[in-house]
Amino acid sequence: MSRVDPRRLLEDRAVNRVTSLFQESGHIVQKIDGHNDFGEDLYVSFNEACRPTGYTIAVQVKGGVSYRSARGYRVKVRQHSESWRTANAPVVCVVYDPGTDLLYWANASAQLRSGHRLRSIEVRRADVLDRGSVDAFVRYMRRYIGGRAVEPAGQP
Repeated sequence: MSRVDPRRLLEDRAVNRVTSLFQESGHIVQKIDGHNDFGEDLYVSFNEACRPTGYTIAVQVKGGVSYRSARGYRVKVRQHSESWRTANAPVVCVVYDPGTDLLYWANASAQLRSGHRLRSIEVRRADVLDRGSVDAFVRYMRRYIGGRAVEPAGQP
């Protein structure tokens, strides 16, 4: 008889929690089919007052206690280093901890642009993503995306 892998159920619960949080906050979430998952699980397009803002992020979701570390959580970069660093839609790692029943986040693209070769993205315990913090998270990501815009040479 076949069995469902408990890790898969936990990962699905994590993706569903992130999806619900953003949708309930008025944003558009597009799930990436597992066949096309190369280090991102979701795209989130931010809205303001029910209007698209043009700001989009990619989200890598992880779930489980295996991502815990001494200072919070860690998401291994593996083969995604270059794509997460150079992505035009910044990549955010979100970890779901079933022990705390909370989501935690880190801007993977920003960490990878620090100039250091990283093996893991550090996700701090202080960076909780929930209904109370989602608006501040969206403001932060919009500022981050807006601050990265660079005019091509010779353009006004």
